[in-house]
Order: sequence, then C-alpha cells, then structure tokens
Amino acid sequence: DKEILMMVVDKDIRDRVLNVIYTELDMAKQAKGIAFAMPVTDVAGLVPKEVAQKAMEEMKQDIE
Repeated sequence: DKEILMMVVDKDIRDRVLNVIYTELDMAKQAKGIAFAMPVTDVAGLVPKEVAQKAMEEMKQDIE
C-alpha cells in the first residue's frame, strides 16, 4: 500500500512542517517516502471553515 499526504500551508511554516514530517515519520530510513514542497498559485475548492459551515447550514435549511 502507498499513502499520499498533501497539505497546503503558509510559506512561513513550510520548512518547519516538512521537518516535523521528516522526523516523526522517520523518513531518514531507506524507502520511507518523500516529502517535498511546491508553490501553489491557484486553488479551487478551498474556503475558510466559517464560509463552509455557513454554506452547509444553508443547504440543510433548503433541504428541510
């Protein structure tokens, strides 16, 4: 089995996040995976939690 973990984080914490993943998953051992960063310039589908919750509440009301 292979697992993929993808995250979008602020550039300010990127290096710390990568370091924690590398350390906690013991990636220094051979064949333990790869962690990398790449810039994200455009995203579709991500909204602040509050906006998503409000939309869900409105959808529930429409269904009722």
